[in-house]
Amino acid sequence: MFADLKKMSDAELIALANTGGEAAMSEIYLRHREWVYAVAQSFCRNEADAQDFTHETFQYLFRQLPDLVLTSQLRTYLYPVVRHKIFDHKRRAKREELVDDPAVLERLAHLCETASARRPGVPPAADAAESAGFAELVALLPAEEHRRVVSLRFHEGLTLDEIAARLGIPQGTVKSRLHHALEKLRHLLALALLLHLAGR
Repeated sequence: MFADLKKMSDAELIALANTGGEAAMSEIYLRHREWVYAVAQSFCRNEADAQDFTHETFQYLFRQLPDLVLTSQLRTYLYPVVRHKIFDHKRRAKREELVDDPAVLERLAHLCETASARRPGVPPAADAAESAGFAELVALLPAEEHRRVVSLRFHEGLTLDEIAARLGIPQGTVKSRLHHALEKLRHLLALALLLHLAGR
């Protein structure tokens, strides 16, 4: 049985795994785990993290069963999965690092104080988008490409098409960058409000 599995192609193993074949799933894992681990380690340079990402990658793969259709080589399918998981982890870590940065927290606290002084009784999160404090929050965004699209959209008032033309990138990329930038800004605004309330 196991000898037969070893002779099967990846596509045949996936087809068998789709029917609930645990032995096929095991063979897929054994056949590709070292390659997935090598890819993960090339991105994260950490053995323990590479092991974790290898495990997560195969968890993702097997969650696609019983509806997984392999239209390319299995490693072609697995590569972006590994990469996405590592970069998603790095993005989350960067957000957590940003929130823990004393300099960022100090600037947010300052924004709270100045916003409240300008419009007494109005939470800073409601005031920031109308003030110079918003520009300061934008400056806290870690990615320059996010700061750029926010500045072009809200400070210069350009449309998405105009931003795409100015930066020489597709409109879809502009939308994606703007979406991620606004998500980070919402996070910072929420943190600013919490700091303001905690300081009362």
